[in-house]
Amino acid sequence: MDEVEYILDEKDSKEEYLENRSPSSMSWFTGVILPGPSMHWIIMKALISCDRDAGDHLRHLNRRYPNSGFQYRGNTYWSWQCIMGKVLGAAKGVTQIAGWIGPCQSSCDLRRVEVVHIRQPISGLKLSSIEVGTMAPRSDPLGRPDTYYPVADYELLTPDTEDISDSIRVEKLRFMDKDRKGDPEPHFYSVAVQFAIDGQSHPVRLRYDVSFIAAYPCHSGPHVLFYDFAYRAIKIDDLIDLRNWGPHGKNRSTDKEEGKKKKNVTTHVSNEVEEVLVIEAFGVEDNEVFARAWCSHWGVSAVTACFKRTCMACAVREAYAACVTVVILADGGRCED
Repeated sequence: MDEVEYILDEKDSKEEYLENRSPSSMSWFTGVILPGPSMHWIIMKALISCDRDAGDHLRHLNRRYPNSGFQYRGNTYWSWQCIMGKVLGAAKGVTQIAGWIGPCQSSCDLRRVEVVHIRQPISGLKLSSIEVGTMAPRSDPLGRPDTYYPVADYELLTPDTEDISDSIRVEKLRFMDKDRKGDPEPHFYSVAVQFAIDGQSHPVRLRYDVSFIAAYPCHSGPHVLFYDFAYRAIKIDDLIDLRNWGPHGKNRSTDKEEGKKKKNVTTHVSNEVEEVLVIEAFGVEDNEVFARAWCSHWGVSAVTACFKRTCMACAVREAYAACVTVVILADGGRCED
């Protein structure tokens, strides 16, 4: 930022005026700009035009490719619409300002300064107007309307916050499938986040663009959950063995032990939610990053809930309301923000 502040001061008569550096800097610094989806791109390109070290390396950063980011000086920065930003946004020290997520971990697969486009086919079905209109009754805390509401029909959900995993760490970012033949134009990458889990490397490929829905805070929790809201709780350590959950897998199965016979269950193929997977990602922030990467790999969106603000029962009901099949429960440092 020292270079940018130097340019902003306009003390050097040999430097160009701010409004003459680029169309984006002219728009931003003269105030000729309207709110909209292009605003955060204009902000970033205006800042880049003030940095003499950036040169022409970042000139291909463009709002026409929202699935983009760039590496610069040992960090990566991502648009909020890019799956890399959605996944790495849960990491420690990462924040979101004006539609940009960073600073995130760098990668040795990229140049020191490089624009990156990510392959991220959209996953999931859109909510219909009927599903939007029936959110309230489908997620009613009492369940289906009835004459009587027996106490036995409700369960108080209290996840295990004592047995917390500390064996998952983000190891590196991997960018694949780029033809490096000296072409300066930006290329589309397939990307994976490689995790170190119990001393072994596990790359998780981000195959789909999914959404992470922030759970609304509840009041005076924990609350009870009606028995008809089926859920399945799983520890973050066991997530690596859970497979084919969601519309892009033919079945859902686990292989807790090598050689153990897999149990196949028909997966969801529509917006109707039959069961919600609750991932207990308590502990370090990398646990939530792993849970988000897993969701992108299998093409399932998730409700993300800070357990200090939203109880497990309310998060499950929100998932049913939004027609998503995964809830990520976390209590890491980001919940303190």
